[in-house]
Amino acid sequence: MQKTKFSSYCLNGIADGCKYCIKGEKLVLFITGKCPVKCWYCSLSKKRKETRFCSLFALLLRFVQQGFAKVLRRTKSGVAKDKKIKVINLDDKEADYFLNFKSDLTYGFSLNSNNNKSKNCQKVISPIPGWEIKENGLEFIIKGTEFKTNLLSKFNLYNSLAAITTCFACGISLEKMKRSLAEVEKIPGRFEIIIDKPFKVVVDYAHTPDELFGVYNFFSAFAKGYGGSTEALREGGKKVLPGSCQNRQRGKLIVVFGSCGGGRDKWKRKVLGEIADKFADEIILTNEDPYDEEPGEIIEQVAIGIRIKKNFYKILDRREAIRKALRLASVNDIILITGKGVEKSIMSRKGKKIPWSDKEVVEEELKKLR
Repeated sequence: MQKTKFSSYCLNGIADGCKYCIKGEKLVLFITGKCPVKCWYCSLSKKRKETRFCSLFALLLRFVQQGFAKVLRRTKSGVAKDKKIKVINLDDKEADYFLNFKSDLTYGFSLNSNNNKSKNCQKVISPIPGWEIKENGLEFIIKGTEFKTNLLSKFNLYNSLAAITTCFACGISLEKMKRSLAEVEKIPGRFEIIIDKPFKVVVDYAHTPDELFGVYNFFSAFAKGYGGSTEALREGGKKVLPGSCQNRQRGKLIVVFGSCGGGRDKWKRKVLGEIADKFADEIILTNEDPYDEEPGEIIEQVAIGIRIKKNFYKILDRREAIRKALRLASVNDIILITGKGVEKSIMSRKGKKIPWSDKEVVEEELKKLR
């Protein structure tokens, strides 16, 4: 039911004259045209394994392709007269699939100015001479224009490039883009720093292996006090995590997380544990959204991936788990609380919603400790 509704929504949105179609955070497909009806905005998930519908990813690709073909047919019939433009992340492993779509123009973006897929594009946007991912935001240069944003991490660098390339295709000036990007506030529940001193407390929605790896990798660099990422430097970054990070006093990375229930994505539980084991100094496993599953069993399945025995805690009560993390923290430490973000409830048995907010609980428990 969910699959049919979701897919139908996306397909109908495009068929009815979609102006913009955005394919996830990494793959972007931009369709422009004069719409005879109100435009729809479709955001399609790219993740393959992270859904109970194993064929959903392939279905989404097919629907996007069909929708793009419908827009092209409207052009030929005179319904829409504007040029059809694709905007694609050339660094993504699925880029070749979208490069094969027919269009009038193809725009690409990449962190690597020498990406061999650039030859398939009329225009490519890359940060040259490189970029800086700092503890308080991003800095990069596009065609001589310096950009700064409050957004954190590498995936937001890609999101910024996607927006810039799309705006570039629309004829918007780099100076306007620069001003607009500088005004973007941090996204609630995404790399959201709740407490900054004497230690950091961060809330993030990350609940998949890719997301958790990205969050842990980013903040562990600051907790450990080093200023570089070999992978990012290879891809063309001038500096990654520079400046204050290099002079930052070392601290512990304390993580609080769990895994959702409901029979979904059980394969990822052990993987989440392995990721925490790789980055964290203190691990606290707790309840997330158990649905009709036994919360304790979910925690044990996550624990299979964790090898460290010391500094490892299993605390079912999420409030108590957060309280434990706050008590463990000292100056320069970073606490990462993941899985819920800005969600306002915990899903329990028979669809029961238990009111909840990670941010509010952090603030309440911190007051008690003070």
